[in-house]
Amino acid sequence: MKKRYIYLMILVVLSLSLVYLAYKNIDNNLKQNEVIKSSEDDITIGEIEEIFQQYLDENNLNIKFGTQEYLDYIIRQELEPENKDKKLEEHSQYELIGVYFSEYIVANQNGELNNPISTYRFRNKTIANIKNMNRVNDD
Repeated sequence: MKKRYIYLMILVVLSLSLVYLAYKNIDNNLKQNEVIKSSEDDITIGEIEEIFQQYLDENNLNIKFGTQEYLDYIIRQELEPENKDKKLEEHSQYELIGVYFSEYIVANQNGELNNPISTYRFRNKTIANIKNMNRVNDD
């Protein structure tokens, strides 16, 4: 009887060990294939636009989305270092706002802001979408 009990215990331990090793192997494979994701990846262009618009409002800059003045301001920030808004550069979300500026310029050049459907798509694009598109374009 004791021998059976010992064999049964050995069998249970071996079974649990095999299950653990199989789980560990699956977990490692998932981690290797996992896309590195930051907390900012789910932020949409529309949310960044709201952050930027809030900055404009708080600083009494009467510039509205879709106007030539709005585009000119964004282009100055991206392409004219001597004319950059120094206060904007100190904004805690400045890096994300810079991504928004780049995406806005491209969307404007491609005519993506000319109708409500394409504007909706533009605003719902996430940082993760942009990273994936850049990764595909780099390949």
